[in-house]
Amino acid sequence: MKKIVFLVLGVALLLVLNLTSVSVSSSGDKTPEIPVWIEATYRITFINMTTMNISSTFAVHKICIDKNNFTADSIRENYTDNPEVGMEIINKTMEEIDNAFNTVINTTFANDTVESEPTTEDKSTIIGVVPGGDEYQPPINFTKNATITFNMTSFGFEENPELKLDDVIRGTLKMGAVINKAFELKADAGYKNTF
Repeated sequence: MKKIVFLVLGVALLLVLNLTSVSVSSSGDKTPEIPVWIEATYRITFINMTTMNISSTFAVHKICIDKNNFTADSIRENYTDNPEVGMEIINKTMEEIDNAFNTVINTTFANDTVESEPTTEDKSTIIGVVPGGDEYQPPINFTKNATITFNMTSFGFEENPELKLDDVIRGTLKMGAVINKAFELKADAGYKNTF
């Protein structure tokens, strides 16, 4: 029964996330006018009945920092030729990713406990990469992770300090009930999200 609940939760999450994502290549959209091209991949793992991890990779092809557009190649060039400027671009890109990620996660899971790690860059996508004729490829990768611990109100139960949510969920499932939890996440303009 526990596997069915996780399956239902996982499928519901994937459906909601895919329906609310913005596709970078949709016809008729204004994507070319957006100075950001970031492909985000979210891996969602349930640790137990009340806790899940979100592990994300952000592939930055193009970003706007302080009203200046930077492609993956121009970020690498700045990092190599002018390390101080390059590191500032990297740091501001990490701030942008932090803000976008934290806003969505903290809004979606406002009543839950969210513990997020700082964004980190994958230096192997910055240093020693030979330009291949496409200034956007390969992208520069960043990672961002968070752990979400659900509370009772997340599942529609009233707060009760004497009860453990994990026990409440297990007991409810043993009685034959189905528990659904839906998440509504969005993607900012210029982000292509995969879950």
